Amino acid sequence: MSVGTIKVLIVDDYALVRQGLINILKQEPDIEVVGEAADLDQCLRLCRSESPHVVLLDTSLGDTNVVTAIRLINTQFPGVRIVAVADQSERNCSVLRGTSQCRHRGSSDPSDPADCVVQAIRAGARGAIRLSDTTAELVNAVRAVRDGRYWVDGPATARVMEALFNSRDTSSDLIPQAGLTEREELICRMIADGLSNKEIASRLNIAQQTVKNHVSSILRKSGLEDRLQVARAVLLRTGCPARSASDN
Repeated sequence: MSVGTIKVLIVDDYALVRQGLINILKQEPDIEVVGEAADLDQCLRLCRSESPHVVLLDTSLGDTNVVTAIRLINTQFPGVRIVAVADQSERNCSVLRGTSQCRHRGSSDPSDPADCVVQAIRAGARGAIRLSDTTAELVNAVRAVRDGRYWVDGPATARVMEALFNSRDTSSDLIPQAGLTEREELICRMIADGLSNKEIASRLNIAQQTVKNHVSSILRKSGLEDRLQVARAVLLRTGCPARSASDN
């Protein structure tokens, strides 16, 4: 494995699905599949032993609630980025169906009509794809989340963003009332543009640790939980992703 190789763990309870994903990813010189798991327990063990950068996680993993799985992985392995993988069968709430009958919905908010993909993003997944997506989309999703960006496939984007905008605690005043500095406001806009800490540091000519410190300050002042909520608050306030000043 060369320096810069993206280590991927595939988690799906169907062996044929796992093998299909492996066959696709092994063609990419910058991606290495370091393991495959059929359930959450195997996934957690392999996260510990193989330290993957990205986990491709089936949204219908047996009887495991996908929200619970994502939260466990994020809690135990905060450096791992998760891409939720949804299929189109009746056993799963595909992003194309738009159904409110989702057995994978998080138990914390059973009235939420959003499907499992939205729930996965809310729980901490960095991306979501479908098994019907192209090979290029799968590979792009893996690379995007490894670089600190978010990835949602085209047909699902509008519904995901609408559901996130309409979820609780999304007042557009969250950021303005936080007392952020000018630099923190700029970083908020750059987060909303989908930039990673590394990219923000490069554009502002500051250290990545300084960016992390600013992000921590933003979360503390605003009461938001993560970068996704910061991006959502900015989008709510502006109506569209605000291009950062450094892009002009």
